[in-house]
Amino acid sequence: MKQQELALLKDKKENELISLVANLKKEVTKLRLEMALRKVKNVSLIGQKKKDIARILTMIKERNLPNG
Repeated sequence: MKQQELALLKDKKENELISLVANLKKEVTKLRLEMALRKVKNVSLIGQKKKDIARILTMIKERNLPNG
């Protein structure tokens, strides 16, 4: 995820971020299935999607902190 994309995510509401995480999780599941069927050429996509999920979840948790 690029810096510009991260900046855009900071402006989104929490509900939008949660739905984005759900979509990314569906994509990871789909990629795992396709990888098992040997249809995926770029196997690093799964790791990238999982890191994106972690970044977004971190943003959500930072917003919910008492000091943030």
